[in-house]
Amino acid sequence: MWQDSDGAVDVLVGAVGTGGSISGTGRYLKAQKPGLQVVVAEPSPESVPSAEHPYAETIEGVHKVTEVDPKGLPANYDAGVVDATVAVSLAEARAAAQDLAREEGLLAGTSGGAVLAAALAVARRPDSVGKTFVLVVADSGERYLSPPVVPAPREAALAAAQ
Repeated sequence: MWQDSDGAVDVLVGAVGTGGSISGTGRYLKAQKPGLQVVVAEPSPESVPSAEHPYAETIEGVHKVTEVDPKGLPANYDAGVVDATVAVSLAEARAAAQDLAREEGLLAGTSGGAVLAAALAVARRPDSVGKTFVLVVADSGERYLSPPVVPAPREAALAAAQ
């Protein structure tokens, strides 16, 4: 990432599965460029099972990292590397995963969609103008070839007709 961007990377965005990729990559990139920002996508409250919503649909493979007992976080995750978190709903993650497939030809699952949605939220901020973003999309969408990530052909045809 550092070499491929010729050191131009300003923002690293990822999610926490085991925590290793975002922590290790963030640590290395910050050693190269101390002002680099590390952003983590995490599920929004409605995408996390709770007493009120015990059967909430989740963003597979993405852990909530804020308001969580540190003992409940993956051992590889280093919160000290992270500068910001962005909460993403399952609907936003699915829509972003669909956009990745349709617009970029990248087949990613909902965790990859969550990373893209978080990156776009940060990129829209005025202080992000001109910054170079690098995203860690660590999942494949092949497990999600049926709806809701990839619309069924009939659903896609109906949506296109509207």
